[in-house]
Amino acid sequence: MQTKQFITMQASAGSGKTYALACRYVYLLLEGAKVGEILSLTFTNKAANEMRARIAYFLQILGSEDLQSSKELSDREGVLKTLEQEYSLQREKIIALSPSLLQNFYASTPKIMTIDAFLNSIVKRFCWYMGVPHSFELKDMNQEEIYSHFFSSLSQKQKDLFLQICFTQGKNISSVLEMIEKVEMNYPKSFKERVYGDLEEVKEKAVEVGREIAKMILEHPKSSASAKKYAQFGDFEELLSRGWIKDGSEYHYFKALKLSTPLFDKLKGILKKYYAIKESLFLDFLQTFCSLYQKSKDWYIKHHQSLSFDDITKKCYALLCGERVGRDFFYFRLDDKISHILLDEFQDTSVMQYKLLYPLIDEICSGEGRVGERSFFVVGDQKQSIYKFRGGEGRLMEDVREHFSLQRQNLDTNYRSAKEIVEFVNEIFQSQYSHYIPQKSKKEGGYVYIFESIEAKEEGKEKALSQIKDTITSLLSLGARLEDIAILAFCNQDVLEVGDFLKNYYENIITEESISLDKKRDAQIILNALQYSKNRFEGVEDELLRARLAKLLGRGIDEVVESVAWRSEGIASLVYEVILFYGLDSLEAQRVLEIACGCKDLQELFEGVRESKGGEEESEGLRVLTIHKSKGLEFKHLIVLDRLGGKNYAQEKILCHYDKELNGVLFISESGRESVDEVFAYVKSEEDKKSEIEKKNVLYVALTRACESLWIMPIVPQRGGSEFALLNLVDKEGEILVQRERGKLEITRNDSNPIQKRSKILVEQKDFGRQEGYIQSLSLPYKPNHIPSIKKGEAFHKALEMYLGYHIKREEIKDFLDNHYGLYLSEVEKRDILESLEKIYTLLVKEFHFSELKTEISFMLENKLYRIDCLLLDKDERGEVQKAVVLDYKSGGENHSYQEQMSNYIGFVKSQFDNAKVEGYLVYKDRFELVKIDI
Repeated sequence: MQTKQFITMQASAGSGKTYALACRYVYLLLEGAKVGEILSLTFTNKAANEMRARIAYFLQILGSEDLQSSKELSDREGVLKTLEQEYSLQREKIIALSPSLLQNFYASTPKIMTIDAFLNSIVKRFCWYMGVPHSFELKDMNQEEIYSHFFSSLSQKQKDLFLQICFTQGKNISSVLEMIEKVEMNYPKSFKERVYGDLEEVKEKAVEVGREIAKMILEHPKSSASAKKYAQFGDFEELLSRGWIKDGSEYHYFKALKLSTPLFDKLKGILKKYYAIKESLFLDFLQTFCSLYQKSKDWYIKHHQSLSFDDITKKCYALLCGERVGRDFFYFRLDDKISHILLDEFQDTSVMQYKLLYPLIDEICSGEGRVGERSFFVVGDQKQSIYKFRGGEGRLMEDVREHFSLQRQNLDTNYRSAKEIVEFVNEIFQSQYSHYIPQKSKKEGGYVYIFESIEAKEEGKEKALSQIKDTITSLLSLGARLEDIAILAFCNQDVLEVGDFLKNYYENIITEESISLDKKRDAQIILNALQYSKNRFEGVEDELLRARLAKLLGRGIDEVVESVAWRSEGIASLVYEVILFYGLDSLEAQRVLEIACGCKDLQELFEGVRESKGGEEESEGLRVLTIHKSKGLEFKHLIVLDRLGGKNYAQEKILCHYDKELNGVLFISESGRESVDEVFAYVKSEEDKKSEIEKKNVLYVALTRACESLWIMPIVPQRGGSEFALLNLVDKEGEILVQRERGKLEITRNDSNPIQKRSKILVEQKDFGRQEGYIQSLSLPYKPNHIPSIKKGEAFHKALEMYLGYHIKREEIKDFLDNHYGLYLSEVEKRDILESLEKIYTLLVKEFHFSELKTEISFMLENKLYRIDCLLLDKDERGEVQKAVVLDYKSGGENHSYQEQMSNYIGFVKSQFDNAKVEGYLVYKDRFELVKIDI
């Protein structure tokens, strides 16, 4: 086995794992690996896109002979040194091969994707073996519809059993269904063999032996009053509550009696059997109903021809791990040979996902061969494993290293956080992890502040919220921007409370709820109304869908809901009709309409809305989110908030224990069971250890999101301790145990560009007009021989939007152009576009006075969708718009149609600002000239 061929890399927070992965990918290409044979898997589309762009950028700067910016030259030297020092490659070879590798990379289809997307591709190829329609669509399932079908498929006896289980377990129907869903999805093949026995008979035997023990103690001459008191019990349930079951003759009130142990041991044996039978009955119930539930899901899949990502994983597992197909057949049908695997964020991999990848990893890591022919590279950090609730198993990183004898490497430099934050994290966590590797800091400065602990009473909550507001105000007064600040909380309820409080003081507060367009009421009305219309057109009366739509519209769930007539063509026109039909006039409705203009059918609209953010006006601002949602993000100034409502003490009912070979076994957790069942006691102890580690991991993830300043707010609940007590930051009374303040608070300002912030979207159309018929999107006619010129125009407009509207740096825009338009634009054309950005910006600043700049503003006029390239607004001290300048960029020659387009643009802007002076200009990119359009 050669060095550098099979590697596991420990990458702590902020240590540059994307850089390491991109360098690894480039190294493989330089060693002769083909793009189509390299499989790189991540967990988010954002991470996949970032890696793809980084690889293209590295190849571009390595092979370019004409780098001008200092950043490009510095980056090039850094990548060259990494490839030379880490991979022993010759500089001359790297420079010589990179241009052709870049061209091949652009011309190929790199397998850089999420693990969900990879499994989806497998299902597409093996759908017939999985009982899945070939034309299935990928979307979230309607759980209510599955539940409805599930219950309708049960016999009366099964329904009675289901309700009986709900009653005996003290859970409502939804909770039990969620439990079935969790087991069915995360723990296949984990059920034990049935344990038979009469539960009532076992309980009677336990009571009988318990009474013998009580009698023995009552009749003992040396028994104290306390011993006699606690020896007695009324029924079986009271017997289970007795502490002497665990300690036996060593129970503190019995210890002096010197009792023999056989009766105590006999009782433990009986109770162990009781728990085993009870567990078996419940697991048998789960196994039966999991099977029935899966049948309802299979019905849903066939009926709607759709799967969720979770079900894709389950189907793949059933196929590949259920021995439906052999490994050789699997590789034969996979078509594309995979010789190299790069895995990102491996600590987030579930056991099921790992088992699906195992055949590929095993194939690559077995046998002989050089690096260019096959390799395996896995990157992760066990300290950031926080997804136990969805099947994550933190030990996988170490397991895969040992099983395949992988070389271990460490990334020990933090490029994200400033020095004071890095040293604070090192100090706190070095004693928490047995193999903690202290990080070196790359950035000087930094600030850490720990607030005095707050008692978690109602006034304590008010104090915490007030402290958050005061901290934000202080940061803003020192020059921080609102979008540089974030608040992390432990649960969604705290996110909502903090978000609602801060919205009283600041305009742009972003919570998960405010970001997701598909969670907006008007967007949900449109999507549900369209689905309802489509179902009725197809002869399907969906009562659940009708009731949901009625509820969204603010009506009674039993009310009749009218809908627009469905037609299979013109989805944008249908959206427009729904907006008019229900009188929707919100920005969210407009956004759905814009998305619909680019969609061919309802399914595509659903996916487009689900992937869209909630509205451009909310794309920037102060973020309030849970720690789990912050994974992979970073923030200049971060406030980490303790639990406002105290700890959640809910215990996991179902435990799944994995042995060394990752075979899972299910256990049902019952209070007191560990006292009599040594196997369960071990399993519970291991699960408790994993839970404790994951709690530390959550705190590690939280504290390592900060770049410049970190603010920690401990709260001591009335019972239990602060979450930060786990790290010994505070004691159980709330006393701070470490240095409260470190470093100096310094705000990094960005004054180079006076247009610092993109504020709310300008256009809030209160009426979408009275147009009828289809909505058309203006576009150039398709001509194959015009593709390069079309792409050049697209690239120019996109670069301007990024530079003027989002203030993205030129070097980052260059990365974007290389990655997205590298096949169509020459280096000279890309350089011309980049040089034009600053010139156009200078031209605008010189010619116009403006306080706001907005880009890519959409509006509708006479059934057509228009987009204004740029709008400059000059406001007075009251915020009223006095003058508006409409700019339309042109990269070609003059055209008579420009006058009509600009007339439409100006007319629309005038309708939005009645008292403002409105002017229109064409901006010719080639000669950097402004041409006023007189209307």
